[in-house]
Formats: sequence, C-alpha cells, structure tokens
Amino acid sequence: SVLHLLGGKAARAYRRITVAVAILDEWTAFDQTIGGSKDKSAGSPGTLAKGRLEGAPYPKFIGGSTPGIKGLCHVSRACEDSDDEVDYLIECPRCEAEHPLTWGGKEVMHGFKWEAGKPETVRHMCPHCRESISQAEYLPGGWPLTGAWVCRRSGRRFGADRIWRTADGTPCRPPRTLGVHLWAAYSPQRTWASIVDEFEKAHRALQEGDAGPMTSFTNETLGQAW
Repeated sequence: SVLHLLGGKAARAYRRITVAVAILDEWTAFDQTIGGSKDKSAGSPGTLAKGRLEGAPYPKFIGGSTPGIKGLCHVSRACEDSDDEVDYLIECPRCEAEHPLTWGGKEVMHGFKWEAGKPETVRHMCPHCRESISQAEYLPGGWPLTGAWVCRRSGRRFGADRIWRTADGTPCRPPRTLGVHLWAAYSPQRTWASIVDEFEKAHRALQEGDAGPMTSFTNETLGQAW
C-alpha cells in the first residue's frame, strides 16, 4: 500500500495521484474553495479529494470533523446531502425502547437533566418512559450500552450482528453515502458532569456578552454547527 499525507490548503495536493481511499481530517477547517481562477484544480476540498478516487475499483471518501459555522461547515453540508444520517441508539434499561443520547433542553422532557449549579446530579432522561439513567448505568463495566446505528430518514440499521437491515429487519444494502453524528456524551473518556459544568460556564459567559465559550461547547461538545 501507499500512504500520501498532504496538506489541504494547496491545489497541487489534489493533483496527479489516484487513491482508493481519500480522508479529509478536520474537514471543516479547510478553505471553502481551493485554488484560484487560473488554477484548473479550483473547487471545494471535498470535490477535489473525491476527484482523486476516479479510477479506483472500490473508492471510499471519509470526511471527519468537528462542525463549524452553519452555512460554512463542510461536514454539516455533506451530512445534509448524504443518502441518510445515522445516530447511535441505546436500549433504555427501564422500558427497553431505543433512543439516542441527546442534550435536550428546558423546552423538552428528555435528554440531560440536573439540579442547577450541581453538575454531578446529571442524568439522561428517556424520551419514551421519562425514566432516567446515570452515566454509570450507560457504561456498565466501562463500556457503552449495546445499541445500533439507525438511519434518521429510512430507519435502516447496523447493529451488533454487523449486517445492514431495513426497519422491519430484512437484510439490505447499506446507504451509498452516510452522515454519522456523535457527541461527547457517548465517550467513556468524558464525564457527563464535566459536560454540564462546561455548559453552565458557557451559559454565564453568553449572558455577559461573550459567545466564545458557547460556540466551543456547541461545536466541540455537542458536535453541532454554530
């Protein structure tokens, strides 16, 4: 195999080579357009990178990134344009219904709930039965609860058996293009209490006129475009 490690700023990085897999890391940090009016390689970094896959027998493009600003975020636009988007759904230990981990908010009954000023009290409330679980219950033995990747639009799923299935359980082909969303709450390396603490501090800063911490919280922790 041959591995090419290239910067994403220069148009020349997108020329000449043909690869089987093209990966753009921190895609949203790339310029909106690569090259200039006199450069034959001018275009979006995603389009130019996919052009390097032409001729590959089994081409694959992977674009991973922390989201950025709405309307200017490469990875958010790609997810919106993909055949489908998936979330990781866990099975509620109380009612056994599937649901994703979500941030929630004051206006909804599910998601993260805690006593104001006490991040250590945080629990995640199921949208179905309204019962809650702690992070320790989400990570029995240090590993996340068994779940499945489920498509938002079609209901197709990829579970523990590693087979793509339709919503009714029939084996099927995977989507041709797929957007994947994960945020910090799923990670065993991040405590839910620290997420709430970060939000409370960012919320206070926002009330004082500083949007920087909340922007970082939205992009880095929630995995959403600001």
